[in-house]
Amino acid sequence: NIVALALVAALLCFGLTSCQNNQGSTDIKVSVRIYDSNGDIFIGTGEDFAVAPGTTVTDAVKALCEERGATYETDTTGVFISFTYDGTKIEEYQDDPLESGKIPLHKFTWSLNGTAQSGAMDATTLNEGDAIVIGFTTVEVTPMP
Repeated sequence: NIVALALVAALLCFGLTSCQNNQGSTDIKVSVRIYDSNGDIFIGTGEDFAVAPGTTVTDAVKALCEERGATYETDTTGVFISFTYDGTKIEEYQDDPLESGKIPLHKFTWSLNGTAQSGAMDATTLNEGDAIVIGFTTVEVTPMP
């Protein structure tokens, strides 16, 4: 009876370990990089940043910040407006109007697998091997009259 109990315990232990390993192996691997205004990587991962299936771009960026000890701010709609890492902050801002009347707006843009995106990050679900890039760019906008 003791041998039978030991065998059952070993099988249960092995089975639970296997389930945990199988469950853990369901993560997908992506890369996430946030660049500063100089085009340098401000915060980034390699190609093997593990996230759960169904993770959105927003959640992956937040997970990256958490893992690296960085912080972020969002506007009222959830769009990222700043990142702070290792005592340095990059944030969206606008300059005074130019002589042309246009206003330089410094803002974050994002791409997925090398293609610029205009949709919401929180509406985009990631797949295995996806590469997220958040860049910092300047555009000149014409103010509305």
